[in-house]
Amino acid sequence: MKLKRIYAFAAAVILTASCAFAGCSDNNGGKDEKSAQQSPASEIVQDSEPSAAEKKTESKQEKSSSEESSSPASSEDTITPRICEVTDDAGNKIYTMGTIHLADESVMHMPGYFETAFAQSDAVAVECDIQLGGIDIMNLTKLMYMDKTTIKDHVSAEDYEKVKSIVSSSPYYNQMYDYIKPMMWASLAEATAASEAGLSESYGVDNMLISRAQKEDKEVIEIEGTEMQMTLIGEMPEEIQNFLFHEIASEDNYLEVMKTQLEQLYDSWKKGEILSSEDDGTDDQSLTAEQKEMLEKYNTILLYDRNEKMADKAEEYISSGKTVFMAVGSAHFYGDKGIYKLLEDRGYHIRQLTEKDAQNSTGVKSENTESSVVVSQTDPAELRAA
Repeated sequence: MKLKRIYAFAAAVILTASCAFAGCSDNNGGKDEKSAQQSPASEIVQDSEPSAAEKKTESKQEKSSSEESSSPASSEDTITPRICEVTDDAGNKIYTMGTIHLADESVMHMPGYFETAFAQSDAVAVECDIQLGGIDIMNLTKLMYMDKTTIKDHVSAEDYEKVKSIVSSSPYYNQMYDYIKPMMWASLAEATAASEAGLSESYGVDNMLISRAQKEDKEVIEIEGTEMQMTLIGEMPEEIQNFLFHEIASEDNYLEVMKTQLEQLYDSWKKGEILSSEDDGTDDQSLTAEQKEMLEKYNTILLYDRNEKMADKAEEYISSGKTVFMAVGSAHFYGDKGIYKLLEDRGYHIRQLTEKDAQNSTGVKSENTESSVVVSQTDPAELRAA
């Protein structure tokens, strides 16, 4: 299977979990590697001080926050991601934005239509507030084997060694990962490739939006929350998790392939593009029957079912009378089962914002007579920013 059909970063919280696991390793009670590997996961998981990896992330976040308040970026620095206005017949509205969980400093240079929409919003709704603080230990255990087995008991020795060689350069990797389920390994592998591409969770759009909301005293609303996302990831059927693990191990040059794909994805996101089947090279003819079945199960759990609930939340925000800036992974919005299609079917109107929606220099919103309805232009499986 082509790697671009697999979406490891299914939830924003998975990055925070990686930091937490790194912290658990750094405070392993003085155990050496051998004794740690012989201990069940329940004995390893414990409250911990921030690890070196976490401290590095926090430092980057502080730098990001300071840069947010700097002077406006020049036009050539500004990116143009998609932001839409969703309205009902009475004129109540919310703004929507597809996020990407790994990015660089470019996210500090948003266009005028973003600034106007964000300024007009009373609250920011995200998948989960990844800046709330530490993760509850019981939630972390949902991502782990708690039956005294290790990942070596669930995947082949060959696959284990191959994926381990991929993630071993990550600052988040440690021996504790032997007790962690394949979904987290897959995410760590992708994060390792993202690092080589110059992309970091510290600059993730979720992080940026939450920081902006806090600085501007806007309410931060959790659409799903940490517990829900960790339960979802941890309860992913083992056959799918193991299949995902095998697909990573089967790629001869995983880091280089994934690095290129992430760079292409990020560039498309910055330009506000929606990938087409032709652009992404994900022709169904290239998939076996088994691969199609696995992909459909995966997408149903991580995208389609969640899309329905996210669309319900969007309706709730619209009817509340508050203007909410709703930001979830880009993959959730598009396709026949995406949030936009679901909202269109329920009678809502969707329009993509342009610079005509930005305020002019006097602070007066420019008149916009455009009526570009956003339709479901691609299968959500073709966007990896879930």
